[in-house]
Amino acid sequence: MEITLSGGEMMLACLAGNMRQVTAIRDRRKDFYPGDGDGAEKWGAHIIGCFGEMVVAKHFGIYWNGTIGAVHLGDVGPFEVRTRIPGKYGADLALRPTDDLSKKYILVVANPPVFNIAGWIKAADGVTDEYKHPNSIRGADLYYVPQEDLRPINEIGRQ
Repeated sequence: MEITLSGGEMMLACLAGNMRQVTAIRDRRKDFYPGDGDGAEKWGAHIIGCFGEMVVAKHFGIYWNGTIGAVHLGDVGPFEVRTRIPGKYGADLALRPTDDLSKKYILVVANPPVFNIAGWIKAADGVTDEYKHPNSIRGADLYYVPQEDLRPINEIGRQ
Protein backbone atom coordinates (compact mmCIF):
# COMPACT_ATOMS: atom_id res chain seq x y z
CA MET A 1 0.00 0.00 0.00
CA GLU A 2 1.55 3.27 -1.13
CA ILE A 3 1.26 6.43 0.95
CA THR A 4 2.64 9.80 -0.11
CA LEU A 5 3.60 12.35 2.53
CA SER A 6 3.19 16.03 1.78
CA GLY A 7 6.07 18.45 2.18
CA GLY A 8 4.60 19.68 5.45
CA GLU A 9 4.21 16.14 6.79
CA MET A 10 7.82 15.35 5.90
CA MET A 11 8.98 18.57 7.60
CA LEU A 12 7.12 17.62 10.80
CA ALA A 13 8.67 14.12 10.73
CA CYS A 14 12.13 15.62 10.19
CA LEU A 15 11.64 17.94 13.14
CA ALA A 16 10.47 15.06 15.35
CA GLY A 17 13.45 12.93 14.27
CA ASN A 18 15.88 15.71 15.13
CA MET A 19 14.20 16.26 18.48
CA ARG A 20 14.47 12.52 19.22
CA GLN A 21 18.21 12.56 18.53
CA VAL A 22 18.70 15.65 20.71
CA THR A 23 16.84 14.03 23.61
CA ALA A 24 18.84 10.82 23.14
CA ILE A 25 22.05 12.83 23.43
CA ARG A 26 20.74 14.86 26.36
CA ASP A 27 19.55 11.76 28.22
CA ARG A 28 22.75 9.86 27.35
CA ARG A 29 20.82 6.92 26.01
CA LYS A 30 22.95 3.99 24.99
CA ASP A 31 23.01 3.48 21.24
CA PHE A 32 21.69 0.20 19.92
CA TYR A 33 24.66 0.11 17.54
CA PRO A 34 27.70 1.40 19.42
CA GLY A 35 30.60 2.76 17.40
CA ASP A 36 28.60 4.36 14.60
CA GLY A 37 31.35 6.90 14.01
CA ASP A 38 30.50 10.57 14.32
CA GLY A 39 26.81 9.90 14.67
CA ALA A 40 25.52 11.20 11.32
CA GLU A 41 23.73 7.87 10.77
CA LYS A 42 21.88 8.27 14.07
CA TRP A 43 20.30 11.56 13.02
CA GLY A 44 19.16 10.07 9.73
CA ALA A 45 17.82 6.92 11.38
CA HIS A 46 15.57 8.97 13.67
CA ILE A 47 14.23 11.00 10.74
CA ILE A 48 13.56 7.94 8.55
CA GLY A 49 11.89 6.23 11.52
CA CYS A 50 9.62 9.23 12.03
CA PHE A 51 8.70 9.20 8.34
CA GLY A 52 7.53 5.59 8.71
CA GLU A 53 5.55 6.32 11.85
CA MET A 54 3.83 9.28 10.21
CA VAL A 55 2.94 7.07 7.21
CA VAL A 56 1.33 4.44 9.46
CA ALA A 57 -0.50 7.10 11.47
CA LYS A 58 -1.80 8.68 8.26
CA HIS A 59 -2.95 5.29 6.93
CA PHE A 60 -4.89 4.42 10.10
CA GLY A 61 -6.07 7.94 10.90
CA ILE A 62 -4.27 7.85 14.26
CA TYR A 63 -2.93 11.08 15.74
CA TRP A 64 0.89 10.95 15.86
CA ASN A 65 2.72 13.20 18.31
CA GLY A 66 6.24 11.94 17.65
CA THR A 67 6.66 10.59 21.22
CA ILE A 68 9.70 12.82 21.79
CA GLY A 69 11.73 11.51 24.73
CA ALA A 70 9.09 8.88 25.58
CA VAL A 71 10.89 5.74 24.44
CA HIS A 72 8.55 3.55 26.51
CA LEU A 73 5.51 4.46 24.37
CA GLY A 74 4.49 2.63 21.23
CA ASP A 75 5.28 4.18 17.87
CA VAL A 76 1.73 4.61 16.53
CA GLY A 77 -1.16 3.61 18.76
CA PRO A 78 -0.75 -0.12 19.49
CA PHE A 79 1.75 -0.65 16.66
CA GLU A 80 5.52 -0.58 16.37
CA VAL A 81 6.98 0.61 13.07
CA ARG A 82 10.22 -0.28 11.34
CA THR A 83 11.24 1.81 8.34
CA ARG A 84 13.85 0.77 5.81
CA ILE A 85 15.52 2.38 2.82
CA PRO A 86 15.89 -0.52 0.37
CA GLY A 87 19.26 0.40 -1.13
CA LYS A 88 20.90 0.99 2.22
CA TYR A 89 20.56 -2.20 4.27
CA GLY A 90 17.88 -4.16 2.49
CA ALA A 91 14.12 -4.02 2.82
CA ASP A 92 13.33 -6.76 5.35
CA LEU A 93 11.63 -6.08 8.67
CA ALA A 94 14.35 -6.12 11.34
CA LEU A 95 13.57 -7.39 14.84
CA ARG A 96 15.63 -7.78 18.01
CA PRO A 97 15.16 -10.26 20.84
CA THR A 98 14.61 -7.28 23.16
CA ASP A 99 11.54 -6.16 21.18
CA ASP A 100 8.14 -6.59 22.81
CA LEU A 101 7.19 -10.02 21.46
CA SER A 102 3.48 -9.41 22.06
CA LYS A 103 3.32 -6.39 19.72
CA LYS A 104 2.66 -6.09 16.01
CA TYR A 105 5.48 -4.62 13.92
CA ILE A 106 4.76 -2.88 10.63
CA LEU A 107 7.35 -2.52 7.86
CA VAL A 108 7.44 0.73 5.89
CA VAL A 109 9.78 0.95 2.90
CA ALA A 110 10.91 4.52 2.28
CA ASN A 111 11.47 6.31 -1.00
CA PRO A 112 10.41 9.82 0.07
CA PRO A 113 7.94 11.28 -0.56
CA VAL A 114 6.40 7.89 -1.45
CA PHE A 115 6.32 5.11 1.11
CA ASN A 116 5.10 1.53 0.91
CA ILE A 117 3.50 -0.19 3.88
CA ALA A 118 4.85 -3.66 3.10
CA GLY A 119 3.02 -5.60 5.81
CA TRP A 120 3.26 -6.66 9.43
CA ILE A 121 4.15 -9.48 11.78
CA LYS A 122 3.74 -10.17 15.47
CA ALA A 123 7.25 -10.00 16.92
CA ALA A 124 6.95 -13.45 18.51
CA ASP A 125 6.44 -14.89 15.03
CA GLY A 126 9.49 -13.07 13.67
CA VAL A 127 12.03 -13.62 16.44
CA THR A 128 12.58 -17.25 15.49
CA ASP A 129 15.46 -19.37 14.23
CA GLU A 130 14.00 -19.16 10.71
CA TYR A 131 14.71 -15.42 10.51
CA LYS A 132 17.81 -15.13 12.70
CA HIS A 133 20.80 -13.60 10.98
CA PRO A 134 23.67 -16.13 11.08
CA ASN A 135 26.06 -13.58 12.62
CA SER A 136 25.59 -11.01 15.31
CA ILE A 137 25.50 -7.48 13.93
CA ARG A 138 27.72 -5.18 15.97
CA GLY A 139 27.33 -7.50 18.92
CA ALA A 140 23.55 -7.95 18.72
CA ASP A 141 21.33 -10.76 17.48
CA LEU A 142 18.99 -9.61 14.73
CA TYR A 143 16.12 -11.23 12.90
CA TYR A 144 15.18 -10.25 9.35
CA VAL A 145 11.67 -11.07 8.14
CA PRO A 146 11.39 -10.86 4.33
CA GLN A 147 8.49 -8.87 2.93
CA GLU A 148 6.94 -11.96 1.37
CA ASP A 149 6.53 -13.45 4.88
CA LEU A 150 4.66 -10.42 6.22
CA ARG A 151 0.90 -10.32 6.55
CA PRO A 152 -1.07 -7.77 4.51
CA ILE A 153 -1.71 -4.52 6.35
CA ASN A 154 -5.48 -4.88 5.86
CA GLU A 155 -5.37 -7.98 8.12
CA ILE A 156 -3.72 -6.31 11.09
CA GLY A 157 -6.94 -5.86 13.06
CA ARG A 158 -7.89 -9.52 12.80
CA GLN A 159 -5.19 -10.94 15.05
